[in-house]
Amino acid sequence: MKLAFPDNLYKGAILLLPNESDIKFEFGNLAVTILSISRDPIDCNMFYIDHCHDSSELRFVQDGLGYVKISGTNITVSKNDMYIVGPKLIHRRRSDTKNPLVELCIKYDLKLKDKNCKHTPDELNLFEVLTKPCPYIFKTTNKIVESLNELIWCLIEKPSCFMIYAKTIFLQLLIKVYNTIISHRQVEYEASSVKEESSLQDLRMRKIIDYVELNINNNIKISNIATILDLSPRQINRVMNRYFGMTFGDYLEKYKLEMAKELLHRTDRTISDIAFMSGFTSHQQMYRLFKTKLLCSPIKYRQLKVNQFME
Repeated sequence: MKLAFPDNLYKGAILLLPNESDIKFEFGNLAVTILSISRDPIDCNMFYIDHCHDSSELRFVQDGLGYVKISGTNITVSKNDMYIVGPKLIHRRRSDTKNPLVELCIKYDLKLKDKNCKHTPDELNLFEVLTKPCPYIFKTTNKIVESLNELIWCLIEKPSCFMIYAKTIFLQLLIKVYNTIISHRQVEYEASSVKEESSLQDLRMRKIIDYVELNINNNIKISNIATILDLSPRQINRVMNRYFGMTFGDYLEKYKLEMAKELLHRTDRTISDIAFMSGFTSHQQMYRLFKTKLLCSPIKYRQLKVNQFME
């Protein structure tokens, strides 16, 4: 499914003008503001300097190839990718000269309404994932594209009660993006094998995965999760075996390996930085795992990926 850009949504066209037609609403203890939505082709001959925004940017690549630098991390983006630039993050973009980059950019503001009140875990997780630094890219799903197309249509055609309509669609879009990011690194996860989300085992699995996603570089131990979820290590391993066919330790090891592989392929971070970002205690530990599982070093893996990209 493709993003439906109407003919009148030309280069730089903005559907919402900042500070004039902001759409604001509240969801639980979260305050949401849609600042602008625009189609944003990048001029291949223009040099884009480092800059930052007070708001967050949710960017969807409609076409082309580009290179994005976020807080010192270089990322390659291509058609059907999406990524988030959090508030106050220094970033810049550059388009490939032969395959110009075209993006849809949604600028939004997401805040915790009252820091003194008790926020639900869902609210905190949603806020953390959709506003934190995110040097990774994700593939858009058909459900996300459906919401995007519906939102664009709503803002252009302005049907009856379109403000309420737009708020509902945007909230659905944020939740779909959140779920895509959270599930992006689930190892060998088959959605068809999962029963209703309301079941206790499903809820436990979801909380374990969320904890790993949000704390990967905090030296995760099974005892940490056991304390938070009020489960025994044995119960946690039982949940992981049910859904992934492996123990928590094996899952965490494979998660770290997949994250390191992605960062080696997509960024130019140093080996030490990638080891830290992937949750390893040292780059030597990451080196040993690569040699054991992939029969090559992290540097060799990066070189192989670069050669594949150039072919």
